[in-house]
Amino acid sequence: MFLQAIENGQWLVVDELNRSNFDGAFGPLFTVLAGQAVTLPYKRVGFQSPISIVPPCGIAPDDTDVVRVPEPWRLIATMNLYDREFLFRLSYALMRRFAFIEVASPDDDAIRTLVRGPGEIVAALLPIRELVDLGPALFVDSSHFAARRLEDADASPSRVLYEVFHAFFVPQLDQLDDSRARDLFDLIAPAFAIDEQAALRRLIRQLFGNHARIA
Repeated sequence: MFLQAIENGQWLVVDELNRSNFDGAFGPLFTVLAGQAVTLPYKRVGFQSPISIVPPCGIAPDDTDVVRVPEPWRLIATMNLYDREFLFRLSYALMRRFAFIEVASPDDDAIRTLVRGPGEIVAALLPIRELVDLGPALFVDSSHFAARRLEDADASPSRVLYEVFHAFFVPQLDQLDDSRARDLFDLIAPAFAIDEQAALRRLIRQLFGNHARIA
């Protein structure tokens, strides 16, 4: 994939960089990103010489099958900051070859636009973002579920919203501590009818322990 992208002059995007052992996979390309040519221990079919990857202004090693990196070529990687402590660790050798750019989550209005339609009731859970930085994908996915579920005869908006919270949002709340239980309940309880408010209260107490102070 690297060689194809370089030869075709296409920027390469590696999504969720830290979900793979990228240090191991990247190997000799460290040297190329540092501005030096590298000879790989591989040969292409029909070639007698090993492949070398050469930076734009680098000197090609003798007797190699040269793949030269175009001047405009770039390698872009994405990484979820929350996951970085739980997946593969990135070496400093790798990290210093990238410029790190923070991409903030869209604001609430942008997410409301994304979920507009039959499942837009999930926007009532946007206040949770005051406690946890939830991205738009969670709201988009849950809006599709809500749209389908609302077609059922037994589905009230309040019930569907509770099911959305339970199925999609609860797994994202493990970073909250017990002290935020009341805050969580107060933020979203007004969006639910009485029966679902009671279920929400029980659920949050289960998540945070019976000592969670919820009125």
